[in-house]
Amino acid sequence: MLNSIPDYTVVSAVICDEIRVEVNSKLFFIGVYSAGISVEAVPVTFGVCAYLEISLPKGNTSVQVFFVLDDTALADMTVEIDVVEAGVHGIASPRFAVPVSASCCLRIEVSINGGVRREVQRRNITLAQRAPTDS
Repeated sequence: MLNSIPDYTVVSAVICDEIRVEVNSKLFFIGVYSAGISVEAVPVTFGVCAYLEISLPKGNTSVQVFFVLDDTALADMTVEIDVVEAGVHGIASPRFAVPVSASCCLRIEVSINGGVRREVQRRNITLAQRAPTDS
């Protein structure tokens, strides 16, 4: 579990290049970032998505998801969920642009019903180290 919020638990948070929905409604994650994100050169802009699994109690719930690059807001989304049965619910974000001009940190923050924002995932973005070449 990544982060507990009173009555809510973020069970998992995935950052990836793309999320596709298969014919059988399964989600297909492409390019999952399991560690830091490495870019070849800056400036560069690339797209990412996020998928969150959040354990929610029964009732109407507003989940706000914020995408932050260092201290700059990139995107946010609000999902209203009428939770009929308490349990884990998945939320997939649309793809959004991440403009990078130097090493930085991409964070996902969550707020439930307008409460305190909590960081649930982060990925450092760094410039790739090139191996020296023989001349």
